[in-house]
Amino acid sequence: MSMYVRQGIVVPADGIGTSVDGPVARTERDQSMLDYAIGFDGLRYDFHGYRYDRLADALAYARLMRSRPTSDNPPGSYVRGANVVGPSEGDRQAMAALGIGYEAGTYRYATFRYDRLADAVSYAETVKARKG
Repeated sequence: MSMYVRQGIVVPADGIGTSVDGPVARTERDQSMLDYAIGFDGLRYDFHGYRYDRLADALAYARLMRSRPTSDNPPGSYVRGANVVGPSEGDRQAMAALGIGYEAGTYRYATFRYDRLADAVSYAETVKARKG
């Protein structure tokens, strides 16, 4: 039996999952993820080693790859999953001074998202230097 996990709920390929509250029907989102072999780790969507913040982006790339005559699911680069560790207290003080936030495992500065604090700090300092 083929299964996947959706927000902590195990859902078999037949579309009916179970949770503490009872049966859970598979949604269009879930079906699309199954159809295109897109994973979700609670933070990012994954298609053949490529990570996406939005499901729409992962689906668009998966559809593009499937539209090519060479392969049904061409392999992508391998990306090792990393443990998401939030910023330390010292990091948070530096972030506050530069206006950097932390939400859902990513660092945020203005409208930009960063996986690494160093990248967010670098850009924030560049903007600060330009403003003088």
